[in-house]
Amino acid sequence: PRSPEFTRVASPSGSTAAASAAPHLLSPRRTQLRSLAEAATLTSHAFHNSPSYREIMPDPALRSGFLLWLFERNLWLRTESDSARCVFDKKSGSSGAGGGGGGGAEEQEEPEPEEQELVMFFMLEKPGLKQLTTWDMLRAGVLSGLFVHGVPAMRRMVESKDWFQAREREVLGARAGTVARLERVAVLPSRQGQGVGSSILATALKEMDELGLAVFLATQEERNVVFYRRLGFEVIADEVCPIGGSYRNWMMLREPKPA
Repeated sequence: PRSPEFTRVASPSGSTAAASAAPHLLSPRRTQLRSLAEAATLTSHAFHNSPSYREIMPDPALRSGFLLWLFERNLWLRTESDSARCVFDKKSGSSGAGGGGGGGAEEQEEPEPEEQELVMFFMLEKPGLKQLTTWDMLRAGVLSGLFVHGVPAMRRMVESKDWFQAREREVLGARAGTVARLERVAVLPSRQGQGVGSSILATALKEMDELGLAVFLATQEERNVVFYRRLGFEVIADEVCPIGGSYRNWMMLREPKPA
């Protein structure tokens, strides 16, 4: 059966995005429990060398398990909302969805689940969505982290979360709580550099434009600043996070674009 979610993704210029590299991209869909482990694995790999998580869990070998554990619980708390979004594509060599050419996207059928692979994950939270509190994290099983990952790592995690939340409120001022938040953006390594991330995010940001919402994000990697600037974000804070050995943090905001 056809799915209304099986569509080609428009690039910022309005043309079909990455047509030769990714002609069968499915539009972002809400993360379901069956996709949770796959999404957590993708994001844990993507953020393994992020400065913030390096400070929380300095040992690289232990960090892999810590991030997988953390993201699984974090995503579980968001499965009931549409903020956690997965993007799938036809696996290489599978027969579903047909090849490029020979008809447009409207003539193609969605591949069967076993013929799909997760190529991107991101979280886009609209205003009004309840922010995860320490109690929420405990409810999701984070308390077990004290025994599995140790008290120092858990303490640094809570300190980092508190610092980022406080700085976000201070930087946004009266606008705090009125903007959308973009985070946990991860693209499968084999699909990076093909326009997948920029095209999917451009579509998601257009959705925020239609709602008249600005979008906020924070990143600790300078290369990401360049990427997000191309999508219309501007730096509103450039500072050093004092947690652990300290690291640079950029906060960025994208104002809604007129139709």
